[in-house]
Amino acid sequence: MADITQWEYKTVPYSLEDEDLNKLGQEGWELAASKESNGNTYKMVMKRPKQPQRPAPSDGYGYGR
Repeated sequence: MADITQWEYKTVPYSLEDEDLNKLGQEGWELAASKESNGNTYKMVMKRPKQPQRPAPSDGYGYGR
């Protein structure tokens, strides 16, 4: 059985500049949808494959900081 892709999502303002959108793309985010209010788009919903959880930094004794 194939693994199912898990996704993480974030919403961003519709008014982002190209530079900001390019940065999101470099981080693996892509546009999934837009949210509307009274017919006006006001947020973009971005998604990317869920990133693996990184363990908390250790203090050398097995305890996180």
